Parts: sequence; C-alpha cells; structure tokens
Amino acid sequence: MLLLPFLENAFKHGTSEQLEKPWLSVDLSGTKDVLRCKIANSKNEFVPLSKNGIGIQNVKKRLEFLYPGKHELKMNDEGNFFVVSLLVELKIKKNSPVISSHCNLQAAENVAL
Repeated sequence: MLLLPFLENAFKHGTSEQLEKPWLSVDLSGTKDVLRCKIANSKNEFVPLSKNGIGIQNVKKRLEFLYPGKHELKMNDEGNFFVVSLLVELKIKKNSPVISSHCNLQAAENVAL
C-alpha cells in the first residue's frame, strides 16, 4: 500500500500526459532487512507538477509512523522524467511490536463491480 500512490502518480502525472513515447520503469528489490523501490516515468516537462495532492503526503506520514528513522524517500523532477526512490529498513528488533494488516475478504464479496 505504500507503493501504490507512487505508481498511480507515475501514470496520472507521467505517462498519461505524454503525447509521444511514454515510458515507465519500476525496479523493486528486497531482502529480509531492506526493501528498495525505484519508479521512474517520462513526463511532459511543460505540464507543472501539482503540489496539492494528498496521496504523497499520506505516504510520508505512514512511513514516519511505521518506519521512523528507518526509511529514505527521494523524489526528483529531472525535467522530462520523474524519479521516486524509496528505501525501507525492514529488520525488526527483538521485543518490538509486529504490525500486521488483515483484509476482510468476506466484505469484498458483497461489493458489486
């Protein structure tokens, strides 16, 4: 769920605004201790970036809450492309609470598509 807003933005503000040769690159790797993600996408350099979205702000808050001091997020506008790099230290210290998520699949069955 942390990566989804970055992917959404790559499509919304990047490739969907490209008239010619849009591209998107996702590099995701991990070990038991570290998750690395790099998303790069082409963009129209003449379309200004929106600073009003809440998706990235929410991700920053989640990272700070879930991985305080254990993450590094870089977002760079390179003119005709945009790059997001995220590194998260996953190693859990002894006696640290484990945060887990649970999805209620039964509730999803009642949703009409």
